[in-house]
Amino acid sequence: MIHKRMALGLTLAAVLAMSAIGASAVQAATSGLDIGESPAVLTGSLVSAAQPHTWVYGAAVVKCEEGNLEATVAGTVSEPKNVHEATVTGTYSKCKLAGTAAEVRMNGCKYTWTDTPTSLTFEVDVTACTSGKVIEIASLVNCTLTIKEQGPLSHVVFENVVGSVPAHVVANWTIKNTHVVFDGTECPVAGGTTIANGEFSGKTTVKAFKDEGLQPEKVEFKHKFQPFKDGAQTSLVAT
Repeated sequence: MIHKRMALGLTLAAVLAMSAIGASAVQAATSGLDIGESPAVLTGSLVSAAQPHTWVYGAAVVKCEEGNLEATVAGTVSEPKNVHEATVTGTYSKCKLAGTAAEVRMNGCKYTWTDTPTSLTFEVDVTACTSGKVIEIASLVNCTLTIKEQGPLSHVVFENVVGSVPAHVVANWTIKNTHVVFDGTECPVAGGTTIANGEFSGKTTVKAFKDEGLQPEKVEFKHKFQPFKDGAQTSLVAT
């Protein structure tokens, strides 16, 4: 009888332990992106040129009227069509630094979106820069801003576009506390100045497409890369 009671007690303990693990898994639910196809290519563009992507570093303000992003994502065995991280390549054009035409050179640097415990919300890291490189924002006058790898930064909040077919989202960027260094004699801030509380904001329409491999190699600002080849559009829902 004693052995039976001990066995029953151990079985009950095991059930309670599994229940606790299940409850922890529920409590640990995080934000995500549900994709209709896996793998998928995410592509993004500014919601509107009237709402440029904007960097603010003290007196220095950078605005870009065109901005695109691209990433390839895939689910896992346990979550075949749910994504909790994406590494995004960004490109920018029609930019101005303090009102003067400028170029944004990503130099291989990317953004990594990582899930958080808050629904629809992802943290952002600047990652994967080509060895020895940083993001450069260079005006036609003697002024360059450099942005090194950094993060995690808060945050990007996704918004599902109601009624969209296929479903897609808008990424609302409100990034704070970014680090930048100024170089040049014509900057709005003295050359050599470091600012650690810069901000980046903007809205990007993001859609998902079936991943059909890579396109031929391209070169932009002396950086070589292969764009993804998009297939048919599929659904993208933020959670």
